[in-house]
Amino acid sequence: MMVRDGRGLVESMKAANVFTENAINRLNAGAESGTLKKVTAQIANFYERETSYRMKAIVDWVQVVIAFFIMVVMTALTIVSSETAVVTPKLPGM
Repeated sequence: MMVRDGRGLVESMKAANVFTENAINRLNAGAESGTLKKVTAQIANFYERETSYRMKAIVDWVQVVIAFFIMVVMTALTIVSSETAVVTPKLPGM
């Protein structure tokens, strides 16, 4: 609660060690120029997009792993079933 102690908002956010240096610099510039609301919205949009891209990459990776696993299982089943199958041709007169 450093804001209650008389510190500035950006100084308190920096002391919390939660935000990146880039975000702190942008917040500081926004506080000095009077556009803090706009800057915070821009930072929020940036991190939302970044999180969305990372989640999409993780989902894509998981899909590839699942597809590879299914391919391995299907290949193994095909090999096992072809090795155990017995084919006896029907000859005329039998």
